[in-house]
Amino acid sequence: ERNSLVGSEMCIRDRPWMQYFTPVNGNSKTYMSDVGNFNQRRGYFYGRVGNVLTDVIEIIKKQSEAEQANRQQQVAITKILMTYYAFYATDINGSLPYSEAFRARYGGTITPKYDTQEELFNTFDADLKAAIATLKANPAGQVSFGNADLYYKGDVAKWAKAANALRLRLAMRWGKRNPSKQQEIVNEVLAGDLFTGNEDNLEFITSSSHAGAGGNWDPSGALFKGSKSLVDFMNKTADPRIRIFFQKNAFSQENVDLAKTQGILPATAVASTQRYIGGFASPDAAVDPANAKFYNNNRIFRNANGTN
Repeated sequence: ERNSLVGSEMCIRDRPWMQYFTPVNGNSKTYMSDVGNFNQRRGYFYGRVGNVLTDVIEIIKKQSEAEQANRQQQVAITKILMTYYAFYATDINGSLPYSEAFRARYGGTITPKYDTQEELFNTFDADLKAAIATLKANPAGQVSFGNADLYYKGDVAKWAKAANALRLRLAMRWGKRNPSKQQEIVNEVLAGDLFTGNEDNLEFITSSSHAGAGGNWDPSGALFKGSKSLVDFMNKTADPRIRIFFQKNAFSQENVDLAKTQGILPATAVASTQRYIGGFASPDAAVDPANAKFYNNNRIFRNANGTN
């Protein structure tokens, strides 16, 4: 199982709104309500991620000078993760407490100031550049996170690539605000180390018994389907990505023939050549009886193996 760092809350909340996906029975009339885990990213950052990563850096600071020197790469990796999640949080929240955040237990304030997004992005970029420089310099005697590194198992070259890729994502946000800054970052990124394959991706690989099993992490649970507008457009334009994003329905010619033999479908039923079918993004369309019958009229038949 491969779970991204970002979790699944945005799949639940913003994608039905953007007509990427809908719940199985189409969008309900309350689909735009900001409830549940829509912005858990901010809560995770201030309740867990930021505090823990700050502690890692502060614990290293309490070591001897020699020990600190041996853990420069650990600090660099920690700052990359801090930047990743802070960037993730500001994307939906805008200004955030950052430069003064997480400092209360280390003599700082309990009421940190809010940094603007411009200030945040400048800080993020500076921290990423410094982290890349440290990782690429590869100072002697460095202590590796080893298997405690859940992403790259201590491979600092891959961490440098991830930081470089994150800088490129930051550059995308500067397009209309500061094009010259954007171009500067892009030029530096392209001159550095880039991802060359999926194995370079910053991802958390878990066992199937972890969060990937069940819940809204699991596509086999059929919690969502592509929206009709998106699926119809991809069908119409013969978009080759449709097979990557979505799964065909079960109405293959073989299954339709089996259902007809078992009396589940009428003998006149014809298998459609179009097997990518989307859900209705309009709540009114989703509850229209002419459309709702497709969700509520289940037909169960046995396949060639004798199972439902």
